[in-house]
Amino acid sequence: MSRIILPENPDDVLVLMKKIIAKEEALGVNSIFTKEQLIEFKDYFTKATEARTQQQDLRNRAEEQTKVYTNLLGSNAKTDQPGNAKFLYTSLRDMLAAKNKTNLKMLADWGFDVVDEVAPKKTKKA
Repeated sequence: MSRIILPENPDDVLVLMKKIIAKEEALGVNSIFTKEQLIEFKDYFTKATEARTQQQDLRNRAEEQTKVYTNLLGSNAKTDQPGNAKFLYTSLRDMLAAKNKTNLKMLADWGFDVVDEVAPKKTKKA
């Protein structure tokens, strides 16, 4: 027994709609849709295609802005280097840490997260 599978992926739905429009227009007066139904269907197709194009444009723009954002912050930089915020705030951290060796908790006043940790004891290998 045959069954008809409707696409679930929106891009596949657009492909199906485009084929339906082409077939209905080719059938002319013998088409299944009424003239009004075809106009309505084509309107849905046009609006959905425009929305998809806008979605892709916005996604691309968001990706570009994410790159700009992370580059400015330096959050993706493996090393601290001039040209991003990470270089400056790690430099500040280092200067404050050198100046306040005995009281690193003071760096919390600048917003740094300071954790008290006891360094693990090194054991000698036998």
